[in-house]
Amino acid sequence: MDVKKNKTNTSITLPQVVDAYQVGALKDALAEAVGRTKPIKLKFKKVERIDTLGCQVLLAAHQSAVKQDVEFELVDVSEACEKVFKRLGADKVFANVDAGSEEDS
Repeated sequence: MDVKKNKTNTSITLPQVVDAYQVGALKDALAEAVGRTKPIKLKFKKVERIDTLGCQVLLAAHQSAVKQDVEFELVDVSEACEKVFKRLGADKVFANVDAGSEEDS
């Protein structure tokens, strides 16, 4: 996982697999990002698999971000991740999912 912070946002590039082994670090990074009160951009370019626990961490972070009026954006979401989001109902929460490619910023 790669976390980049600047004056305007926090960008987090997620690892290839987001599961129980990675959620601790992800949870910490997201909590810190929400606390900065700058927009958060989660980059899914490398993600091939996400499990239910990974989705739960994302949903909890999204809820915290909404409460603090922090923009929470998912970009480069793979079809595999979209299927998991849909199966779990998270697609309704993550309305701003961008499955297209994006230039690194």
